[in-house]
Amino acid sequence: METVAIVFLVLFVVLTIAPPLAGLLIGSHIEQSHLRALDAAETNLRHIRVTDTNTAASKLGVEAGNARFVAGSVVIAPDVFRGTLSKLRLFIGGEMRWYERVLHRGRREALCRMLQEADRLGAAAVVNVRLEASNLNFWNSQQPAMVEVIAYGTAVVPAGAAGTTGAVAAGEMG
Repeated sequence: METVAIVFLVLFVVLTIAPPLAGLLIGSHIEQSHLRALDAAETNLRHIRVTDTNTAASKLGVEAGNARFVAGSVVIAPDVFRGTLSKLRLFIGGEMRWYERVLHRGRREALCRMLQEADRLGAAAVVNVRLEASNLNFWNSQQPAMVEVIAYGTAVVPAGAAGTTGAVAAGEMG
């Protein structure tokens, strides 16, 4: 009879403790990989000046040849284990650090995607940058929170730059 009890105890531990622990370890690894990728992308995009004001290109030291709308967006969510822990936090109160980290990664990713688009256009700066976030699963509280973060602004392409196409000057949207 002791053997059966030990088997049930082992099965209980394996089936209740191992999946959340594996989820935490895998989720942490994925998060760290994403942060390293963001660090590399941000380093590669440092040559593009960014401001959240409607600054004239000349004040940024850029002779504007073209202005183009650029945007980047991402949908991001915490892993299931952290989402569950955050739901427990609702009963206790306090800061939701898991979600703060998810939102921080989302903002960085959206900005990188916007800057990558500006870089493809040959932009030297992006002005009037804005960030917006939206809850995507407000209708289903059983799922972990998913958030869409959008970054957008106006890319300033210097006159004669490789990405300058003259599309805005010609009245086309691109």
